[in-house]
Amino acid sequence: VRLWQWVSRLPSRLQKSIEQSPQGWGTVVAILAGTWLFLHMREKRRLAIYEGLQKRRGEYREEELARMREEIEHRENAKKLEKQLKRETYEARKLEEERKEKELAANEVLLRERMQSKYHVLEEKKREARELQRLEDAEKKRVKEDNALRKAL
Repeated sequence: VRLWQWVSRLPSRLQKSIEQSPQGWGTVVAILAGTWLFLHMREKRRLAIYEGLQKRRGEYREEELARMREEIEHRENAKKLEKQLKRETYEARKLEEERKEKELAANEVLLRERMQSKYHVLEEKKREARELQRLEDAEKKRVKEDNALRKAL
């Protein structure tokens, strides 16, 4: 029906030519088939190009997403490493402070022991000196008493 409508719209001279010779119909059909084949091939090519373009866009999109994921993962790892570094620094500082406190406490204990031993040595010397003084005083007192007894006798 459409073909007939199209043919009926052709100029009258061409229409008469087609009606008079049956080869005209073959030409029209060949032209129509060639046109349809040309349009069909062009559409197929356009679709192939479009599909290729869509495929490349998809690949590019996937690559971008992978790159973005990698970048995000890298940032997250950097944040984790930064937190870990801060924690390790804090722990190291804390351990150093504890070590210094223990060292000071140990030094204080050693100093106290040394001072105590020096004090004991000094006290021992003073005790010995007092004992010696007491013995000397006792000897002097005994000598005085002996002298006093001798004089009295």
